[in-house]
Amino acid sequence: MLDGKDPYRSFTGEYRYPPLVAVFYAAVARLPETVAAIIMLTLNTLLAAAGILLAALTCLERTVPSARRVDAKFISVFLVALIATLLNVDKLRGELQMIQTNALMFFMFAVALYYLDRRPSISGLALAVVFNVKFLSAAFIPYLLIRKRYKAAFSMIVFSGALMFLPLPIVGWHDNIGYIKSTFGGIARISGILPASKAREAFESINTDFSCSLTSSFARAFAACGMNERFTWLIVAVVLTAIAIHLARQYRRANIPLIAWPDASRQSQTPYGWVSALEWGLVISFSVMFSPQTNTRHLFLTTAITTVLAALLVTRHKGESNQARMLLVGGLVLALGYSMPPSFYGSVTHAWAVAWLQAGGACWCLLVTCIIVASVGLGALNSRSDKASPDEPPSA
Repeated sequence: MLDGKDPYRSFTGEYRYPPLVAVFYAAVARLPETVAAIIMLTLNTLLAAAGILLAALTCLERTVPSARRVDAKFISVFLVALIATLLNVDKLRGELQMIQTNALMFFMFAVALYYLDRRPSISGLALAVVFNVKFLSAAFIPYLLIRKRYKAAFSMIVFSGALMFLPLPIVGWHDNIGYIKSTFGGIARISGILPASKAREAFESINTDFSCSLTSSFARAFAACGMNERFTWLIVAVVLTAIAIHLARQYRRANIPLIAWPDASRQSQTPYGWVSALEWGLVISFSVMFSPQTNTRHLFLTTAITTVLAALLVTRHKGESNQARMLLVGGLVLALGYSMPPSFYGSVTHAWAVAWLQAGGACWCLLVTCIIVASVGLGALNSRSDKASPDEPPSA
């Protein structure tokens, strides 16, 4: 990019991001490769740690009022962060090993949740940064509008557009527009909107071998039966509808309205503050689960749901042993699903690992965990409504 070359056609033509990421990386692009790698690894490690700690703090603040006590919060934040990390440590290792952008995205997701009530415009800006990395935060636009978070939604839309033109001083208007067309052409290709012959960039289709998302697993199975990608999206819609119906029942049991929420100014109060944190983790996880393409390292972003799980465990009340056991089962399913079967190239179990990836095994386990966390999280609202008080510290 600094030399006037098209990043979407450089090397093997595998650049997939919006142009903003190339601008970020331009700062180290001319350094020796080892030096650049050390800098980016250090930065990614700091971003991952800060994101997990901030997510843990925010979930605790939204779980029970007592979490705001400094003496209880200090220990609990680190305990929640530790549990959340251990449940997803395999994908954290992959993220740092590959020096990818998911640490930056997760940090911005955490910032967005932290400032959702405090400064909605900053929350929207953080989500816009994520959008200009991998478009994964696109699901937050309808979510914010449904939840009456109009300031955050408007901020996200405005900043998303503005950040796409940040490279203008470096590359000029013509090239910047070309980059935007390239990245949206790729999204249109993998989403089935445009065929490869008409898309500006012939990105891999949704049935590509490296994707572990449920969408890709469906596409591979249907492609083997001679069905096209549009049928895959129909099945995805059916599956998402079934999940939505199940979650709607859980909301009803918890006496939480599914749609008719109060204005944003009142959503920091119980129970909406906690439900917002739960939904934040679910939106991120479902975006990864049903993305047109999900590389296994992208699963690091689902630390959002393991943080919610950990917060529920750390703040559990007496008499919630059944819920704690369910959460432990959910965490175990996720941890095993993400790291099993163990293998390396040439090993006996490598074929098993490939089959597990092709079937979307990790994302099926993620779906099970999300359903468990949602059920326990919403059920906890009823069991704790008469127990929580400002003077009661959470049990660790």
